[in-house]
This record gives sequence, C-alpha cells and structure tokens, in this order.
Amino acid sequence: QDFGRKSMAHSRALASRWLEESNRWLYLEGRYRSSYYADNQNTIGSVYIYQTKVGEAYTRFQSAYQLQREMGMENSLSALESHMNLACANAAQGNHPRALQHLAAARRLAEALKPGEAIEAVLSYNEGVMYYIRGIYPKAIQHSREARRHLIAADMANSPLHLAVLL
Repeated sequence: QDFGRKSMAHSRALASRWLEESNRWLYLEGRYRSSYYADNQNTIGSVYIYQTKVGEAYTRFQSAYQLQREMGMENSLSALESHMNLACANAAQGNHPRALQHLAAARRLAEALKPGEAIEAVLSYNEGVMYYIRGIYPKAIQHSREARRHLIAADMANSPLHLAVLL
C-alpha cells in the first residue's frame, strides 16, 4: 500500500494497478473486513479522483465508509477522511448538497477529535471550495482564510495547498 501511495507522484496508472493488486491480495487473505482494507479503498478512490473516474472513486469511498461504520469506526480519523473523500466525489458529480452534508460530518468529527492543523486546513479548504462553487463567496473567503491560518500554524506556509488557498 505504501508503494502505491508513493507511486502516485510518478504514475497514477501504476499506483492504481498496484493498489488494486494489494486490494486483491487483502481480499484473498480474508482481510477485506479490516481497517487496512478500508484505508486501501480510500487510497484507490483518491487515485480515481485524480484520473477523473469519479463514479469509481465514489464507489471506493462509499465502500470504505460503510466498512468503517460496520467496524464501529464512525468516530475515527479514518471516518473523517472518508467524509472528506465522499464530499469531493459528490461535488465532482454535481451533488453539492450531499457534499456539504459530508463536509459537515467531517467538521463535527474534527471538532471532537482535534486532528491537528494540517487536517483542519484541508477541511477548511474543501469547505471554501464548495462555497465558491455554489457562489457563496463570503463563506468561501472565510474558509479559505481559515485554511491559510491552519497551514501557517502547521508550518506549511510553503506547501502546494497554501498556494491553492492563496489563489
């Protein structure tokens, strides 16, 4: 799985093949009901988002989220990631109300779990983008400023996400 994540920077097609193969082995080993499998599903979904295979990404994200719920992990950082991923997939499919519901669920988890400045920044950035897409510019600006504040607090002021927030 780690190789699959690292290979995303070089070739998303290679990453996709690697992650699919690792998922196949997890399934064959009977580990398809594990947090590792759910994490792998989220990672594969992220690759599909980058490849603009939104329907396939949504299926993977939904599978991960469902598995986490069945395992009693609905109040975990993994579930927070799943909510953010599902928000992105729903937004990409044009289902903005559903995307906002997942972002609200992610926000509730972030308030309870205190995941750290970097994750708070990503969440605020995604919220800002959703408001921007919907034409609610004051809220978009507010969330972008929050994302920037979190990035600076996380000592990530030179990160690609910080550049995106500035745009």
